[in-house]
Amino acid sequence: DMIAHIVALSLAKPGRALELIETPTMLDLHRELFESAKAFLHEKSAAQRFQMLKPLFEDALITREFLTLLTAYARQRLLKSDGHGACAEVLDLLVRIQKTLDLLKRNVNARLALEHFALETVPLASSA
Repeated sequence: DMIAHIVALSLAKPGRALELIETPTMLDLHRELFESAKAFLHEKSAAQRFQMLKPLFEDALITREFLTLLTAYARQRLLKSDGHGACAEVLDLLVRIQKTLDLLKRNVNARLALEHFALETVPLASSA
């Protein structure tokens, strides 16, 4: 179970996997961010989703990592999905994540970019 988790969190990057194995605090941080990303994508309350994003406003690196882990989770969902509706939903999410990451690369205010992302993101169905 631990190895599967490290593989998922490393995003198919061997150097990152080694870093997670060698640094337990980094592994814990990534695990926590990954769980937060999953919870965010399933949370139906917009107010609650905004609350979940508040800790990210202060640290640009954590914000980017959160969005990267959202991408990893969305890709997992895409690979597990068997219906066209679910595929379209996840593909739309991946496009929105990438647009948000692009905005952050252009020095757009992280808080505004995340709030916009939260407003336009529809919670994923719980299955898969």
